[in-house]
Amino acid sequence: MHPIHRRHNKSNDSNYGRVVGKASQNHTQEDQDKVDEEARRKATKDLVQSWMDRLQLISLITTFFASVEAGLLQVSTPNQGDDTSAWERACNAGLLGALVVHVTASFISFFAAFFLIRFKVTEANKEELLAGGTVQPDEIWCANPRLVQAGPFHEQLPLDLLNKCHLLTILLTTFGFALALMGILCLAWARQPVSVSIFTSVCLCICLGATAFIFGINKDEGLIFRT
Repeated sequence: MHPIHRRHNKSNDSNYGRVVGKASQNHTQEDQDKVDEEARRKATKDLVQSWMDRLQLISLITTFFASVEAGLLQVSTPNQGDDTSAWERACNAGLLGALVVHVTASFISFFAAFFLIRFKVTEANKEELLAGGTVQPDEIWCANPRLVQAGPFHEQLPLDLLNKCHLLTILLTTFGFALALMGILCLAWARQPVSVSIFTSVCLCICLGATAFIFGINKDEGLIFRT
């Protein structure tokens, strides 16, 4: 009787161990799924905030440049019927071109930020549904989700569109800045004495040379346009 009783206990212990091990494994997988989901949400939130900071900075810079150029145009614009020199015409052309370019860059950054805000609203709605327990099966996240590139009117984060908008705004801002410098230099030669104009030209050459030197010694080729 006793040996049979021991074998029966061993069998029960073995079955119990398998059941407990399976339950522990399921519990661990559920915990891992929660950890993966939290990591995904944090990564997505950090990525969205990074893009938002970039676009806000570009919008702020381009708006500042546009306001400066508008103020310079009030000084450089001649009165109706007044004769204008070639320097004055070049000045107004540069300032007006820079104003148009910077306003366009500011609008593009706003346009891209709109999709970020839309994505954040979509994510907030999903989290609200998850908290309320009314999520449909097609809205459940997988255990190991990843960010994918999508169009502007989809629910995923449009990384490809943001990259293109970011690159375009940087190029437009740089081009507009060059036009503004041209307008300022032409304004100096049109309205100031020759000595002041020469000094202004020398300052501009020094600034451009220092900028080219800094970017020339930089070894990180993807520093500016890295996403």
